[in-house]
Amino acid sequence: MNLTRRSFALLTASAALAGVTVSAAPATAASYHAVAVYYVGDTGTRAALYREWRGLPTTTAPIRQAVDAMLHLSPRDPHYKSLWPRTTKIRGISVRDGVAKVDLTKEALQGRAGAEFACASLQQLVYTVTAASRGAVSRVQLMVEGRTAGVVSTFWGHGCGADKPMARRPGAYILAPVQISYPGHNRTIPRSFTIKGEATVFEATVSWSLTDVATGNVVRKGFVTASKGAPARGTWSVPVSLSSYYSGRRLKIKAWESSARDGSVTNLDDKLVWVA
Repeated sequence: MNLTRRSFALLTASAALAGVTVSAAPATAASYHAVAVYYVGDTGTRAALYREWRGLPTTTAPIRQAVDAMLHLSPRDPHYKSLWPRTTKIRGISVRDGVAKVDLTKEALQGRAGAEFACASLQQLVYTVTAASRGAVSRVQLMVEGRTAGVVSTFWGHGCGADKPMARRPGAYILAPVQISYPGHNRTIPRSFTIKGEATVFEATVSWSLTDVATGNVVRKGFVTASKGAPARGTWSVPVSLSSYYSGRRLKIKAWESSARDGSVTNLDDKLVWVA
């Protein structure tokens, strides 16, 4: 049964709140779902993982779908990236006793990166797979052309432990210290909205600002306390209301950790948005 225009509008609005874009009316309201895809980014001090939610067709093979998105779907935020060769294909994925075996083609070994980003790329795979499994997978075994021994022991020229099943590294060491979860990059937002994010920062304090791109003027700024402080990971949110003057204008949202040493900006994440 086809959706009415009103039903599709409601679906699109709901998806936007989750950071998901529905570009065309699906056959049914349940035919799309939000998929967590992880990408690699540079915080300025280390490699880290950033999560994006993507709207993809509902499938009976969610892990395969998520890995395929990680390999071939470009991140919306230009500061994020995937270093896996885009010519890499999935040969097969199987799950047994909490371990997902992800078998990729030989192109997977042709990536180039320093040790830190190579190892982060493996964690990108682990986080993406375990998120898609909804608790069914706790470790991921990378395979290339059906093999592990002697193939992935020095992943991209580095010893990252890819020859054995890999678990998620603790978030404090691999996830971005500060990330804006909503709104997504290049999204259109209403004049009243809530900035949402996650953080693993000292004393749970996240600084934020909203800047008019055209004028460079700071529209709003402040700080917010996340639900948990480092080494735990907490969530944070900031409600914002703008006047009609900002309708149609482009704004930049920034969130960061202020250095305990000198107050400088560290671990910055930002998003460009349009005001409806």
